[in-house]
Amino acid sequence: MPPLWLIAQTTPLTPGSDPATATRLVDIALKRWFSGLTLSPHSPIPNLHAWTAWATAIAALAILALIVQKPAPAIAQFLDIPGHLRLVAASLGRFRRAGRLVAALCGAIVFSWTSWQALHHDEPRRLEDLAILLKSRSLSELTQEQAAHAALTPFRDLAGLADLSILLLIASLALFRLSAESWGPAGSSEHPDRPPAPAGTVFAWGAAWIYLIYRTASVALHPDGWPLNGLLGIDLALIPLVMLASDGLLLAWVLHELRLAVSDAPTPPWTESIAAALRGWLPATLAAAAALPARTAALTAWLALPYIPSPAPAPLRLLFRELFRGDLLIWLQAASLALTPLLAAAAWTRHAGRPGLLALTLILLQSQAGRLVAIILGGTVASAGLSALAYWTILSLPPQPWLLAAADAYAHFATLPAALLLLATLVELAGQATRPATPHPPNADLTPKHDHMSIAR
Repeated sequence: MPPLWLIAQTTPLTPGSDPATATRLVDIALKRWFSGLTLSPHSPIPNLHAWTAWATAIAALAILALIVQKPAPAIAQFLDIPGHLRLVAASLGRFRRAGRLVAALCGAIVFSWTSWQALHHDEPRRLEDLAILLKSRSLSELTQEQAAHAALTPFRDLAGLADLSILLLIASLALFRLSAESWGPAGSSEHPDRPPAPAGTVFAWGAAWIYLIYRTASVALHPDGWPLNGLLGIDLALIPLVMLASDGLLLAWVLHELRLAVSDAPTPPWTESIAAALRGWLPATLAAAAALPARTAALTAWLALPYIPSPAPAPLRLLFRELFRGDLLIWLQAASLALTPLLAAAAWTRHAGRPGLLALTLILLQSQAGRLVAIILGGTVASAGLSALAYWTILSLPPQPWLLAAADAYAHFATLPAALLLLATLVELAGQATRPATPHPPNADLTPKHDHMSIAR
């Protein structure tokens, strides 16, 4: 549980409010965020703060589109309904052809949730958490708040994949095998055709193993979901770095699979896909950090807690209080929506003659900013609607200890396909908007040889 000096109220919340309830709500919100990347209400008073943050982020993205692309073409693209439908049709084709990606992700998240629930589904404290949430707000109020939080985190299931231990284990083993096969002098008599391992392979599997061990230890010692901290300062310097590296590695694999999902592209083996994903590892890591800034901020602040003296300076105390008790996490996460173009550009950065991440992002904004606003608006609304349906359906059942965790899990099950389709749409749009004008080499990787339907205008 967070130290009391971080969450203690300096002023009464409202007349008649219960400080104990307020403290437990903060406790519940942090546990749900750390253990399942589920933003949760932390105030005892229902509010529309998350919706305000979402609307502000969409407005900021729209203003960016008007500035970069100019008002007339940006508005024309935003209102181009036939163009949006053609783009979605092409993205659905890419989504269908990425069948093994969808199966792997859905299988991993279902396996992780069911195995966890088998061990902790009947804990009485879980029923207390649900009772406190429903004591402070009605079911409809809780549903609309969770929908707003889902709208702020449309890519939570793709940018935070390192929390799925089964996927991280498979990726780390594949990379270790790839690295081990390249050990020894290249072109030796024993292995004349041995290729060198891609750059960064050793660091990739090393980071994956460190984060996997850390997550396993955290879950074993803190089943409620609190991250392990107080490791002599090593954790503060190392864990956020390896978490971002692991998130970026798995996101690079997802982007690679979606980029390859064209009708005439052969499907490589799993090990080759993970190795090829290393080419886009750094851009994907930056994109993952931009997609979930609240994840990195919350974990880093939590790891720093043991090293902050209790009589901390007022500015530092205010920062931590706002991060854990206030709306700072919500606004940090809202800022990620304006950075979504980075996620689209990361799929194609340095592939098939395309430029670097920032240059490609600028090209994408200059040519497709209006359409990006429409895509992100539609994707976040879809995530909110699916999440609201899951929470309303599950929490309408008679109270049980497993009910809140089940609602969180089914909300993730519902929003994962929506996130994949939204990401496939971004990959399709970025691929068409930034296709090089020069002919591709005969062996150029990952570039469709035909357009699905041109939407660039």
